Amino acid sequence: MLKFKDLSIKTKIVLLTVSISTIALILSVSIFYIFDKKEFRKKAKKDLKILAEVIGNNSTAAIQFDDKKVGKEFLNSLKADTHIEQAVIFHNLKNRIIPPESEILAFYKKNKENKLKLKYKNYLNDTIFFSDKNLIAIHHIRDPKENNKKIAIIQIQSNLKEYEERTDRFIKTIIFIFASSLVLAFLISMQLQTLISSPIILLSRMMRKVSEGKDFSIRIKKKSNDEIGLLSEGFNDMLIQIESQTKELNLKNKDLKKAKEYAEYSLKVKEEFLATMSHEIRTPMNAIMGMSNLMLDTKTSDLQKKYLDNIRFSSENLLVIINDILDFSKIEAGKVIFEKKEFNLHKLLKRYKETLEFSLRDKKLDFFVKIDEDVPEYILGDQVRLNQIILNISGNAIKFTKFGGIGIVAKMLKENEKFIHIKFAIIDTGIGIKKDKLKTIFSSFSQASSSTTRKYGGTGLGLTISKKLVELQDGKIDVESELGKGSIFRFSIKFQKISEERKLIVNKKSKENLFDFYKNLIEKNELNKIKVLLVEDNKINQLLAKTILRKHKIDTEIADNGKIALDIFHKKNYDLILMDLHMPKLDGYDTTEYIRKNFDENKKNIPIIALTAAAVKAEVDRCFEVGMTDFISKPFKPKELVEKILNLIIKIN
Repeated sequence: MLKFKDLSIKTKIVLLTVSISTIALILSVSIFYIFDKKEFRKKAKKDLKILAEVIGNNSTAAIQFDDKKVGKEFLNSLKADTHIEQAVIFHNLKNRIIPPESEILAFYKKNKENKLKLKYKNYLNDTIFFSDKNLIAIHHIRDPKENNKKIAIIQIQSNLKEYEERTDRFIKTIIFIFASSLVLAFLISMQLQTLISSPIILLSRMMRKVSEGKDFSIRIKKKSNDEIGLLSEGFNDMLIQIESQTKELNLKNKDLKKAKEYAEYSLKVKEEFLATMSHEIRTPMNAIMGMSNLMLDTKTSDLQKKYLDNIRFSSENLLVIINDILDFSKIEAGKVIFEKKEFNLHKLLKRYKETLEFSLRDKKLDFFVKIDEDVPEYILGDQVRLNQIILNISGNAIKFTKFGGIGIVAKMLKENEKFIHIKFAIIDTGIGIKKDKLKTIFSSFSQASSSTTRKYGGTGLGLTISKKLVELQDGKIDVESELGKGSIFRFSIKFQKISEERKLIVNKKSKENLFDFYKNLIEKNELNKIKVLLVEDNKINQLLAKTILRKHKIDTEIADNGKIALDIFHKKNYDLILMDLHMPKLDGYDTTEYIRKNFDENKKNIPIIALTAAAVKAEVDRCFEVGMTDFISKPFKPKELVEKILNLIIKIN
């Protein structure tokens, strides 16, 4: 049921007008009825009292002479008044107050068949009162000749039919007036609500029209100077302001749209440029680093080995710079995705001695790893990103340290049922940082000084990337340093705990060293049957990959592009395909898609590893969209390539 406040203005006005009219009529009629009743009773009492006095005084002689006939004649004169029901004269009072019926001198009855009804009461004085539906007057008749001695009592009873008839006429009149008034009030209220609600309804329609059509040029015509007129005027003023602001917003939106389109276009161009640059640089770098690694495994003189070490070291530095630029672009674009995988944290931290071995040995620096006992061995998180942060900071530490050493410390910060916060610290005894540079050390393209860049190299992005990666994992990073006394970089990251059951599973997996297992298979000559199709257009990379695989007793056949690869694959069977992405005639994407859609069941599900030199997320995503099984970024290490192949072969078999 609707509440009054929820009704329309039209209904409210009608209800209020009719209600007020009804209340006013009821009050008026009630007051008039009460007043009229009071006046009628007052007049009836007065008339009956006078009548009793007149009859009584005229009957004095009959009473004195005890003449019942004359007394009755006087009473019979009351026939002229149709409202008189009966009249009685009591005499011979003898000082009694209540006259018995035997002392009636004369009486009159309008209806002779009715029994005489007398009211005996203790009447000491003249009185008049209402009893049932009658008005009764009591008058004491006195003899003026005997000092107004009380000689008789006259009782006259009048009915109230006149009042009842009057009331009946009054009610009928009131009903007519009431109905007429309600109809009139309703008609007036309808007209009134039209005057009041019509402009409001019009205003409401205009508001809805403006809201739905977004046309702010609409105006409401002002028809009066009252509150509704002011409301219309205010609405028009508001529309003028909105129209003006909308025009400004539209202009700004157009500018913003252009700026957005330009930014998106710039971002797209930037991504394409980075992908192209990455591809163009990584492809020859893959050959340089790969060939250097192969040469180092051959018999070389000390001088040649030194040259090769320098080539490899310079190539790795160049790769770090490229990766920094790509990672920074990803972070800026908000496209960094964190994985949640189980890994052995203790093993990862202890492995840095091997990872950083070349740089540490070259500078003759000490290295230590300290892990507190309460730091869990197995955790759930992004091992790759953690590794990237530690390598960035420790790489910087080695770069700026001439004497002493480097250390990595891991401590438990806090934990609950689901998560643990681990605090890492990378300590060095290097050149340190000036206090005024500590606030900007994490800024993009920033180093302690321009001379630092010239002397030590680098993009100045490593620490910026590390800071962003830490913060994106709900962590914090800071630095404590003093010029000439080394630095301590601390950062904390939130990891997820793993259950004891999962620890057992992960521990079991970690003991199965894939590469060692692979070596055992080589020794037993159980991998001689593995055949790989290498789809690569770069001759140097062809030679590099084939040499690496041949060294591990894996048969390799080469196709210069996707078209040739499809022709060969139609004729021969392979265990795995290494697919370069960017090739003439038919690229790696289309080749993979064709294999997945058009070859039979025995061949269409062959593992395909993408060889990508772009290393951007869009390209990696597209690899998986077209159906590639895995990918490896150029430049790759021999061990990395063989492990990828071995992993997929073992999964299949």
